[in-house]
Amino acid sequence: MEWAIGLMHRSPELKTSAVTILLAAGRSRRFGADKRLYQVEGSSLLKRSISTSLALTLRTLVVLRPDDKSIIDELLGDFQNDPNIEIVFAEDADLGMGHSLSFAVKHLQSLSVEENNFPFYEVQAALVMLADMPWVSPETIAKVVASYSAGKIIIPTCKKVWGHPILFSSKWFSSLERLTGDNGAKRLLQSNKEALVEIEVEDEGILRDVDRPLA
Repeated sequence: MEWAIGLMHRSPELKTSAVTILLAAGRSRRFGADKRLYQVEGSSLLKRSISTSLALTLRTLVVLRPDDKSIIDELLGDFQNDPNIEIVFAEDADLGMGHSLSFAVKHLQSLSVEENNFPFYEVQAALVMLADMPWVSPETIAKVVASYSAGKIIIPTCKKVWGHPILFSSKWFSSLERLTGDNGAKRLLQSNKEALVEIEVEDEGILRDVDRPLA
């Protein structure tokens, strides 16, 4: 617990023990347009999610599709030059969220202690965030991170319903690497309930995503 609380007060330039994996490689088929660019309260969904992660001093791995390279300026703007952000392009993103998350964790694990551009070494946990959930409060995310426990999976709940983001301790990285399909880590959670630490919050934003434009 002391590690996690201390993490929230570290300077962004320091090597932290947790990293955000921000999943933003979906096709937005139900939305009817690229929802990552959809404006909510003056900021796009993607940039809003990135801002929240950086505000919590968490280094952030942004997962996009290979064809996003042509619109990277529009998607990220100045964030693409932030030293606390790395962008990766999931080759099999169209096969589902599980593939994107697997790709991100494999990339995370591949980085060595000599990596200077974006030092992900000594990572103890990964916070998996979805780019289309702009109503999750920073306080909720901070609470999830501060609840870190070695070997555990920290998941917020609202009215006993699981939500996002989810914090995976490094014990689960190898399991995340094997994910496939479009259900993300849902099956992993369901089959390892003994490892779950549920954090009840009043924040309904943990359950609310953007599937279609707001009226």
